[in-house]
Amino acid sequence: MDEVRVDEDELTKEIESFSVISGDDNEEKVYQGVNNNDSGAEISMEARQSQWVNLLGVRNKPDQLIDWDHLYNLNDQAELRKQCQKVVENVQNNGGDRERKTKVTVPALESMMTLWCKKRKIQNASKVHWTDLMTVLIEMDFDNPTLFNIFYAITTKYIPRDIDESGKTYDLFRLIMQYHDPEICSHLDSLKITPHSYASSWFNSLFSKDLDVKLCLQLWDIYFEKGDPFLVFFISLCLIQSARDQILQMKDKNEIITFLRDIPKNMSVEDITDLIDVCKVSMSLTPLSVQEDFHCMLFGANMVEDFYELPLQTLLCLPISVQELYKRSVDGGAYGVMMPYNYFVIDTRSQKEFSSGSIPGSYNLSGRLLVDAPEKFTNAMTTLMRFKKESCASDHICFFGSGLEEDDSYMVMVISSFLHKNVNHISYVDGGYKALHSVLKETNNLNKLSNHFDGNACLHCNGQKAEAKESFTWSVMERMNQRRKGLKDAAKNISEYFPKLDIFGRENAQHAKSNERNQKRYRNVQSVFTLEDSDESDNDATFELDASNANERV
Repeated sequence: MDEVRVDEDELTKEIESFSVISGDDNEEKVYQGVNNNDSGAEISMEARQSQWVNLLGVRNKPDQLIDWDHLYNLNDQAELRKQCQKVVENVQNNGGDRERKTKVTVPALESMMTLWCKKRKIQNASKVHWTDLMTVLIEMDFDNPTLFNIFYAITTKYIPRDIDESGKTYDLFRLIMQYHDPEICSHLDSLKITPHSYASSWFNSLFSKDLDVKLCLQLWDIYFEKGDPFLVFFISLCLIQSARDQILQMKDKNEIITFLRDIPKNMSVEDITDLIDVCKVSMSLTPLSVQEDFHCMLFGANMVEDFYELPLQTLLCLPISVQELYKRSVDGGAYGVMMPYNYFVIDTRSQKEFSSGSIPGSYNLSGRLLVDAPEKFTNAMTTLMRFKKESCASDHICFFGSGLEEDDSYMVMVISSFLHKNVNHISYVDGGYKALHSVLKETNNLNKLSNHFDGNACLHCNGQKAEAKESFTWSVMERMNQRRKGLKDAAKNISEYFPKLDIFGRENAQHAKSNERNQKRYRNVQSVFTLEDSDESDNDATFELDASNANERV
């Protein structure tokens, strides 16, 4: 089947300039943004109320404030009552000279939040970031039952569960940022700046703490209409990329953190729609596995602890599922829609294994060469990247290993060598050849592999690797799939199998020093709410060796 290709130029051809006023120095800064024909459109409060009730699915929800135990016995109930008092006072004081009347009283709000905590199994309400979100919702003048249902729907669907300082939300965000902009990610890593230090309010309040009420309401109008809980990741990414030049020039940790926190405050109403449109482009250039496989880990009211043991902070780059690889590269067009990019699959297994079964159109770059013959590896890497730049520059690089622990340790080193050159759009296939072979065998589709002519030559067909240790390091998505199926005991001790690669030096972490990363800039990008054409960005690292070892496309 012919590959479906979409030029990234087509995704960004509507981009044009717009300006944002910096609140720090009042100097006009020119950004690039997606063309916006409907920015700042005002809607009435009644229309917004009706729209949100429909979009959040609470129109026919019963009044949950009636049927509950009415016991105010949380561990920090007194502190919760003080928070409720402060929220109501803040809303009333927003009226200016005259005190604004609201439908919500302090006792009513305390009842809502106590019930919410009990439903979410939260015993210490004061440690939950809810006040900014509720303040904006109270401004909407919902009746109390609707207000509770709206709040519950937003916090369940759109606020990630794991947003503590070491939460998986920030680990995943860092992986997404590294995928799209490894240079800015490396710069922040080198200064030990964690996403939590600057983006915590973005995730735990859905920007309600960082924007004024009018701006926040407009953002939420679009947000709820899109209905994608992962949108917050890409808004955060685009905000950082909009000021990447300034950030790369800054060296002081505290200065950068303050600067990043203040980025949303410089936005205007006219910027909101532009920003969301740019986020859509970023999302279209992100592996579908991110949303398909991490949703249950981060969102929803149930399974709060199901994925607790999965240490995303140890992952070197974004994983994609073997199912996504199959649909994109083996069974082309299986998604049934036009995809904006294809995968440039680099197979890090040995030449012998590659020749006994491989992904159609993949390229062999043996990871063992990096240890046994570094010069040959560099030659092969140089040739391969040169070929990619000349023939399929917009493809995203996807590494493919054996799925076995010993072999995949070489794949880790290969991935590291690419990341140190700030090559963007890098991922790996979770489970590797072992997982793909299993899927194809179960569906009687082994004939879709290239070079898989002799089952005796395939190590998985003849059972030679049956006793080999599976790569727990790289089977994260399989662990999540097992949990979704109810096999909760399968990976309780999984953390002991993971390499200690924690980027930010958390407990027991051992990793390459981030200040040893290559800091060379690979592209000159303006401060924009947009993605530049990435055709050349993957390949600006300098490779100047002979191309004699080019691998042929199978």
